[in-house]
Amino acid sequence: MIVKTSNGKHILVELNSNFSSSTKLRNLSYYTSYYSQIIEKGYEYYEELDTVLINLNKNSKDSLAKRNYLITCVEDKSIYTNTFRIININLVKYKELWYDECIKGNKEHIHLVMLNANMDEIEELGKRDKVVRSMKIKC
Repeated sequence: MIVKTSNGKHILVELNSNFSSSTKLRNLSYYTSYYSQIIEKGYEYYEELDTVLINLNKNSKDSLAKRNYLITCVEDKSIYTNTFRIININLVKYKELWYDECIKGNKEHIHLVMLNANMDEIEELGKRDKVVRSMKIKC
C-alpha cells in the first residue's frame, strides 16, 4: 500500500507473511524503486522528500516490537541520508505485548494486534474499536 499524506509524506506499507533476509531485500528494492519513480525528471535528488517504508512482519525470533532503521556509517554511526527510513513492526511481538502486559487495552495498537489475530480474536478486539464495530463484515 502506498499513502501520500496531505503534507507530502510518502508512506509505503508492506505486509509480509514471513520474515527473512530475502523479504528484507525485496521490500528495500520496492522502496528504492518507488523513490526513483517519484523524483521529477530534470531535478536533482533531494533529501527533503519525506518517505518511509513500514514493514509489517510476523517474526517470532525478534525480541522487539518495533525497529527503526536509517542508513548509517558503521564506524561512527553518522547518518548517510535521512531520505530512506524503514520501520519494522513485529506483529507477533505486538500481539504478545497486548495480551501480556505493556500495551494491554491500549487502543492505539489495536489494529496492529488485529493483523496477527484469528477470527475469534478479531471479533473480540473489534468490540473495543468504534471503527471496527461500525463495519458489518461477514466471514
